[in-house]
Amino acid sequence: MKPEDAMNRNIDRRFVVPVEDGKFEFAFEGEGMEKYQLVFLDEISQGYLSVSLHFFPDGDVVEFTLYDAENRDKNKVDGVGLNRAMNDFEAEKERLFGEETEKLYGELDPRRARWRRGSRRMKS
Repeated sequence: MKPEDAMNRNIDRRFVVPVEDGKFEFAFEGEGMEKYQLVFLDEISQGYLSVSLHFFPDGDVVEFTLYDAENRDKNKVDGVGLNRAMNDFEAEKERLFGEETEKLYGELDPRRARWRRGSRRMKS
């Protein structure tokens, strides 16, 4: 789904993809080079929308390596072009600002800081 669809709860723009034996496949035609999200249905139903993986349909295949909620910081999106650039950007952002961002979240709301530590996608 596109991020704006998730925020608007636009059900018509969502796809539910079943996972069988720990794997799934889904094919679709992206609209240009727009960013999409992969969200776990059980997490979105609990209100954890920001715990998602963003990706661009910029190759024939985009591979996801996914873990359970407690290990979601290990989740990975592999692809070419924009996906690789997004991963590099996120890693650099975390390297430069991660510690300070964590401190700010801790000052604002200690519960959110604990949640954010569990939801981090990239670590340097």
